[in-house]
Amino acid sequence: MLTEYVSGILYLFGGVVFLPGMFPSWGQVISTTLPITYFLKSIRFSILHQASFNPQIDLLYLALITIATMFMGAAVFRVVEYKARRDGLIDKKEEY
Repeated sequence: MLTEYVSGILYLFGGVVFLPGMFPSWGQVISTTLPITYFLKSIRFSILHQASFNPQIDLLYLALITIATMFMGAAVFRVVEYKARRDGLIDKKEEY
């Protein structure tokens, strides 16, 4: 169920349904922080060849945001793994 919520948020704010410029200011902030937004803009440029689009800048943003997301995800994973090991939950077997 959580995966459906996350994919729905990415689907909505990633620019699949609506362009990021159509959102209110808080929605535009969310949209510009998602790597999928820049990926979809690059795909649209490759298919439609829009003249007002600079693919190099958007690909640079895509790379930077993707790298930042990877580092943030790794940091969160380390913190959660440390807490789980400290609490003894890693090797714990649960039967339902």
